[in-house]
Amino acid sequence: MTRRFLVTAGNTREMIDRVRDWGNIFTGTTGFRIATALQTIGHVDLLTSNPVHRLQAEKQGIRVESFSFPSGPDVADRNIDT
Repeated sequence: MTRRFLVTAGNTREMIDRVRDWGNIFTGTTGFRIATALQTIGHVDLLTSNPVHRLQAEKQGIRVESFSFPSGPDVADRNIDT
């Protein structure tokens, strides 16, 4: 049985109200490295907000979806097959 992993990487933003949000400035490097390492033991789907990581992941054969806020990583509900 093949192991499957879903890794999220990148910044996070949560809306406080219509004009303010709460977030961080992370680039997703740690998540990208985790996805790369997990690829050696199973199938990896990567959700990232970093366009550079998207290109690198595709070159390495990692399935990747991009997200941006305010839509956030709930894009997985629509795009990642189970």
